[in-house]
Amino acid sequence: MKKMLLFAMAAAGFTSATASSAQAQSAQIAIRAVYDATGAGEYTDGKTSTTYAYTSPPVHVIYDEYFVGGRNRIYRLGGQQVFLSSTNTNLCGSDFHVCRSGETVTGFRNDVNLGQLGNGRTFYIQDTSAYYPYPTGSAQIVIR
Repeated sequence: MKKMLLFAMAAAGFTSATASSAQAQSAQIAIRAVYDATGAGEYTDGKTSTTYAYTSPPVHVIYDEYFVGGRNRIYRLGGQQVFLSSTNTNLCGSDFHVCRSGETVTGFRNDVNLGQLGNGRTFYIQDTSAYYPYPTGSAQIVIR
């Protein structure tokens, strides 16, 4: 499902181009999509909650960091700080496209495994830029 969702994101022109280099310097984080093991998934740009209930674990969240972070990444589920596994894809350039060989990394697309969730859990991410002046960004979404 992840490959299908990421392919659909790319095919729809769903790069991270909505961010500008000015946003990158202010440490923007955007939650892009949510999906689960059944193949159910949705884009979440600009939403405060998902439309669908995700009941088949594991539930995943895809988010973009429009900066090079990782200094103090914090994940919370339902208000509790948790340690979660994730994979990332490097993003490059001022339009934050998926990197090609030799390009400079300017951000990351992260896929976080939330495991099994109860209804109405809030996922929260906060991270700090690795570069001075070390701006911090955050985002959250309620997963039904």
